[in-house]
Amino acid sequence: MSGRLELKWIKKLFGKNESSPAEVVSTELGFEELPSWLDARFRKISSEIEAEASGIFRDIETSLADVRESNARLAEAQVTGDFDLRAVKRAKSNRENMMKQVGILLDKIRVPEVFDVRTLDEFQEMAMQSLDSCVENMSRSFRYTRVVFPRESKEVTDSLARLGQVLKVLQGLLAGHKKNWKLSMWLSRT
Repeated sequence: MSGRLELKWIKKLFGKNESSPAEVVSTELGFEELPSWLDARFRKISSEIEAEASGIFRDIETSLADVRESNARLAEAQVTGDFDLRAVKRAKSNRENMMKQVGILLDKIRVPEVFDVRTLDEFQEMAMQSLDSCVENMSRSFRYTRVVFPRESKEVTDSLARLGQVLKVLQGLLAGHKKNWKLSMWLSRT
């Protein structure tokens, strides 16, 4: 086995054998062939993730548009009904805070132009952190705003929840492939 490396341990690192017997040409790989094999493996995993992610990003863009629209409806909402003047003032000032937090979120979440694996991973982490921060910072304001603007406030929180669901789909996609592509990157550097 001098100068050759058995693929069994590499296949174990990458998990189950995904190739058919017809694809397996050799069970041995020369050390000089290892970098190109790892690079090809990384590119294959990356292209699979990128193909799946493009559909998810259409859903993310749709969800962001829904958040934008619901935030605009909250901004335009009029007080209807008889409320205590203090409750209305409190609701209006807290509505401003909700809209500000959503605006910050919309400014932070920009769909990347390139869907490479590293960019997708960074985007997903940043988007989830921004969404969590937005929801946390506006939760108290929502309690006051929903009293006077119940429908509009709920639309904002529902649209944020839908965005969170789509981001979790992206997170699941990346988690399913993360072990393999991180291992490919690590092995290609060593």
